[in-house]
Amino acid sequence: MDERNSLLDFFPAVFTDMLEYDGKIWFSASEFNGLFQMDPRTGEMNYLGRFPGDEEEWQYLHSAVKRFGSKLFFVSACSKDIRIYDMAENYFETCHFSFDSDNMQFFGAEVYDRYLFFWNGGSFDAIRFDMENRTFLRLKCAGGSKPQCLMWGGHCRVEDKLYIICYNYPVVVEIDMRNNSVHSYETGGVGGYSSICYAEDQFVLTGTENEAVILNKNLELVSKHQLDPRYFQGDVGGSYQDGDDIYYMFGESLNILKVQMKEKTAKQICYNENKQKDIYRRAGIFWKQIILLKQCAGTLWMADIKYARLHRLAGDEWVEFRQVLCGGKAQFIQDRTEAYFRYYMMNGEENRIATLTNFLQYKVFRKSDDQKAEGKNHYGAAIYKEMKDTIHDRKRGVN
Repeated sequence: MDERNSLLDFFPAVFTDMLEYDGKIWFSASEFNGLFQMDPRTGEMNYLGRFPGDEEEWQYLHSAVKRFGSKLFFVSACSKDIRIYDMAENYFETCHFSFDSDNMQFFGAEVYDRYLFFWNGGSFDAIRFDMENRTFLRLKCAGGSKPQCLMWGGHCRVEDKLYIICYNYPVVVEIDMRNNSVHSYETGGVGGYSSICYAEDQFVLTGTENEAVILNKNLELVSKHQLDPRYFQGDVGGSYQDGDDIYYMFGESLNILKVQMKEKTAKQICYNENKQKDIYRRAGIFWKQIILLKQCAGTLWMADIKYARLHRLAGDEWVEFRQVLCGGKAQFIQDRTEAYFRYYMMNGEENRIATLTNFLQYKVFRKSDDQKAEGKNHYGAAIYKEMKDTIHDRKRGVN
């Protein structure tokens, strides 16, 4: 059977971010926090292992990946640490937060000098991590935060400053990475923002009310522009900037708007009604702000995080990019299967293990390490014993 249509279809690798280095694309799969390396030309992937830690069974541990020297730094989404992979020495490292991170989630990161900056999705505060000394510094916003703010819409970088938008308030937060300070700015609009870019001395934001908002370099309102609802439905699900050209993807229609700031023109690209309907039918309605839109290896990529579909832009339309697992297959099957079922067991969702095949698969892989250690391959006996013990335990009310 073609593994492009079997193994990775059953256990997909779900992208949340990607990084290009040495001709390969590196990423962690959010569904079970495994580390992968992918050839962007062929789709061939190598599995390098799972990130160690107490929360390894959680889903969506990482929101971004950045490189410093020979090391990859995976920024937390829901975990309480930074995960590090040394590409030269092939080992994992974990740096636990030195601050109280309860009820915090993080949705992006940027590198400045030897520091990694990332921000809390539920406040205007930020974190600075020293990638050499492995120390954390928490940066509080000078003006405080808004109640229940959502800081996961997007961000842009202008020299040594980061600008992060708020999804449910007309606010832009500025992180000064040189001076380690954070400030927030009211823009005078209504509602919030879903993306932000900077070009030609102006900020270009897309609002949650289907409009484009222009701010000057001091974050003062210049103008607003309504977008044509015939082509652009819903919020911007992803944005990408290439010099003075800005690409926006709209989460429900999958259309892309290319804005050329120098020429003051906008062009609709990648609109093929039949092709779009095919993608839309298979993916369903995209969740807001879960589309990864990023350029790697000279190609613009789109990853729908919920349904694990990776597409690349070819000409003026999206083409699905299929992957095949080549290296580390045996370890991938064991780690991925165990994580899948342990997640549902841990969350009291045993009913999600819906078939006998899946149940037996889980049981066999849980015992596989013991079998190898004993030099045995009597999986039939293992299955029988596990079924008998499980049924007996359930009758006695033992979990």
